[in-house]
Amino acid sequence: MMRGRVTKGMRFPLPLTKSQIIALSTLADKGPTNIYQIMKENGKAYSLMFNAIKELEKCMLVMFVEKKQTSKGTMANVYDLTFSGILAVLEIELAPEDTERWNYVKIRKIIKKYADWLPLVFGKWTFFQKMGTEKIALFRLKKIVENQQLIRDKGEPLAPTSDMKTQVCWLFYFLGLFPASAAFDEWQIRHDTEAWMNGWKQDKDITAYFMKELENYRKRLKNLGAIVERHITLILGSRELRKE
Repeated sequence: MMRGRVTKGMRFPLPLTKSQIIALSTLADKGPTNIYQIMKENGKAYSLMFNAIKELEKCMLVMFVEKKQTSKGTMANVYDLTFSGILAVLEIELAPEDTERWNYVKIRKIIKKYADWLPLVFGKWTFFQKMGTEKIALFRLKKIVENQQLIRDKGEPLAPTSDMKTQVCWLFYFLGLFPASAAFDEWQIRHDTEAWMNGWKQDKDITAYFMKELENYRKRLKNLGAIVERHITLILGSRELRKE
């Protein structure tokens, strides 16, 4: 998996400018690459693409990977998408509510290219296609990428919170199976949950992950219950309440 330096900053609030969308899409399609190649691929001014990349880097949607010699013998900075950048590109591609307008070829290409970033989701895409659950998987992915800032800010209180990738993977499989937090109250899972689960039960990696996380969820729920009970005991046993 490609690694690189990410400039500190805030995730860029969508909608992005046209130039930024062009830069992100080109990196998803042709990257890792340099700004000159992005400019050449789209016929845009170098300054336009340079500013777009720099803004995206500040917002942690793209990252510097390395300096590499070009065909002209000069050295140029090479950039690629960050994980948030990958989600931003997918958010753009999955934006139409009409699924017939989705560019499935492009979406599959992006998912396949970055399979190492999310092995249990992107890395299983061929399996979803084979099992006939790709549209269900894409709809779940759509709801996640549309709400990634909510995931960062609030998340599902009983989901693992170690990093964004862990959260996305957990929500991809568990969204709609348990009561969600306020951040996801408006989500409507428009498919048969049983059909979704039956679609991946034949994959041993996904099944093992699901069973492990199910047990972890049970433990987190139990721990949360214990915390709530302690709080109730403290409140009921407080001096102020005893006086009443």
